Amino acid sequence: MNLREFWAAEAAKLRDTSALLDKSGLNVNENLFQTTPSNITIGGKEIQLKEIQKRLELEVASWYAQFQSRLATSERVFSVLEDALKKAKSIITRMENAKAWTGKDKKTSQDKYEAYKFAYDTELELIDEVLFRLNLIQNIRLANITNSFARYPNLPQETAFKLGSDYWQVYDAYTQFKPSGFRLKTQINPSTAFNELFSFRNDKKIVVDCSTMLGIIHYRSLQQLLGDQKFDALFINQPVVIGPLQAYYGTEFRDRHPLKRYFNELHVDKLEQLVPGDRVAFANIKSYKGGLWAGEFAIYLGEDEFEGFGAKHTYKGMIKLMKEANGGNTEAYIGTLSNRAPDLTRDIKRFKLNLIK
Repeated sequence: MNLREFWAAEAAKLRDTSALLDKSGLNVNENLFQTTPSNITIGGKEIQLKEIQKRLELEVASWYAQFQSRLATSERVFSVLEDALKKAKSIITRMENAKAWTGKDKKTSQDKYEAYKFAYDTELELIDEVLFRLNLIQNIRLANITNSFARYPNLPQETAFKLGSDYWQVYDAYTQFKPSGFRLKTQINPSTAFNELFSFRNDKKIVVDCSTMLGIIHYRSLQQLLGDQKFDALFINQPVVIGPLQAYYGTEFRDRHPLKRYFNELHVDKLEQLVPGDRVAFANIKSYKGGLWAGEFAIYLGEDEFEGFGAKHTYKGMIKLMKEANGGNTEAYIGTLSNRAPDLTRDIKRFKLNLIK
């Protein structure tokens, strides 16, 4: 059963959102979205968030239900459902200020500024966007809890990544990167492989870095949204590969990675243009060769918080740790918010769910 079928089943069993929330035993403000205007376009029409409040609350509550058993046995990532609803509100309200620019104009080579427009054909597409972003936030948090399904390599002694499974093989095209990436064996369903990666079994624990983990949680978040059957169908004619992001987006492999076509590659000028669930990168000074803090790929959580694999800090907190790692140095660095490093780079990536049918 995928998420949409789950929501439909819940709606059939429960007359309204309040019944579901009462069933959960959680205290949620039913008017959470009422005072929040929205500039979201649905079906060519500007809507106010309160027009879809009840449906959004019901479906976010259903989304939360799928994580409850995991949270109860490990560590509460969202302490109550209200946290998830507030995060959903934050995602949508930040969409209003999500202006970004798309890079260089091909004819003039000048910076081309364009407001990134969140627009949807149906309400369900908007809700899918919110849930996918909540999945990303949830999964990067699950990666960092005590007794997680994954751990970071013990540098400098440990340099090999592990996926804890026989479902994957080293992908030869990645041999120029250290360590190499992995490709799913052709006879294995992607859903089966990712279910095992997230099995939380000590003998299956994976060993990866922050950039590889972000690729994994994008796959997983998409799987949770679509359901196993549609997720598997998405990759029938293309390989499933995971590895460091430079392997994803390097020159040689740039146009062949299966997730590549689903990303908008954008640029921002300030933190206020980020939306929770955006994928970002922090860069240390180029002369820093320490490895661990050379950079940090992370998910923007909202409210000035960023979380990578093994690192959750505010914007200033991330920069502070990078400075401490490199001895307190800064360098000119074109491409960051301040044109100096360490800093957050201007480059971000937003997943385009509308391309997935």
